Amino acid sequence: MYAAEDVDDVRAEDFIQMLVLDGCFILEHLVNVATGKEEQSLHATPFGPAQLSVDLVLAENQIPFFVLVDIINSTRLPEFDSTGYAPPVLLMKLVLYYLGGEKGRDMSEALPPADAVFHILHLLHVMVSAARTRWEPPPRIQDGATLEMMQEAARLLRRLPLLLLVPLLYPILPEERRWRASYGREDLPSASDLKRMWVRFNKARGGSSSKAPAGIASVLGPVPLAVKLAHEDRLRLPQLRIEFRTAPLLLNLMAFEQSAEQRAGAVSAYVWLMAKLVQSAEDAGVLVAAEVVQSSSTGSESKEDVARFFRQMGAASEAAGELEKSYLGETLRKLRERSQHPLFMMWADVQRNYFTVPWAVVAEFVTFITFISTILQTYGSFKH
Repeated sequence: MYAAEDVDDVRAEDFIQMLVLDGCFILEHLVNVATGKEEQSLHATPFGPAQLSVDLVLAENQIPFFVLVDIINSTRLPEFDSTGYAPPVLLMKLVLYYLGGEKGRDMSEALPPADAVFHILHLLHVMVSAARTRWEPPPRIQDGATLEMMQEAARLLRRLPLLLLVPLLYPILPEERRWRASYGREDLPSASDLKRMWVRFNKARGGSSSKAPAGIASVLGPVPLAVKLAHEDRLRLPQLRIEFRTAPLLLNLMAFEQSAEQRAGAVSAYVWLMAKLVQSAEDAGVLVAAEVVQSSSTGSESKEDVARFFRQMGAASEAAGELEKSYLGETLRKLRERSQHPLFMMWADVQRNYFTVPWAVVAEFVTFITFISTILQTYGSFKH
């Protein structure tokens, strides 16, 4: 039965039978995945299991969770007798394992009980939202601190000659090509412009590889929705993998948030942020290079595909009006403050208009040589 079909003529007995049959199929599949049993009919096509994982989280395919609870209460599963779990608890662990692997199964105690779950999509949303903080690994003490400081010093030294050119080049820049002509005070700069403002993009660190997220939640990265701005210039983002499951996953999670009147829901806020960061192929290239976004295609077409993907996802998000109330509120405020800082604005304008690829490397080399030459001449004049 399709969601668009007229159900007025469906008898109550037929409708209940449909729910029970669907529920039995889902429970059998969950058990087979947990026990490693291969389903011949499902594996007859290469994408059968992956496609089914998408079908089970589509909003129009959801069945009440209590149907699954009633079925497992009436079913004996001897392969799980040794666990000692009550049937509703076992069902939660089976679904969470299917959605998020061992990491999902292990957080069942932190999520609502089975009788408080509406359907599988609801449970997936709760799991992903909680995973943002629960799946984050503990900070590593002195995590490459010395090397990081040396790299930062090298970057600053390389930028110093160009910084000296900002007072010379910015005044002659036409007004229509300056920062304020592109962005307002409430706008969030794109990834390429934030990079010009010295913001570095990093992928959020994952936890133990032995408990890497599995199931459909794996496309959202080791730590889904984990966005953090560290030291005001290092934006850590979850490693999103773009494949055929990614769009339906995000769209249906946002659909659930909208149906639950969560306009500033975690998924909607994250999608809005990514859509603002990726507005062009250049922006996509910045995040792909930082391994924040993974795409199966390669080359310039891949970057265009990534940019198109985020434009489409952003159009479906309704988080724009209430972002300040979301978990990203503080991060967005700090990024906007940085984008309005006069020094960063001028620096970004000069870079964007005078030092664009492929001349950026040549320009940096020439300015560096000029800078060194000026220092040597100044030193020589003082010496004599």
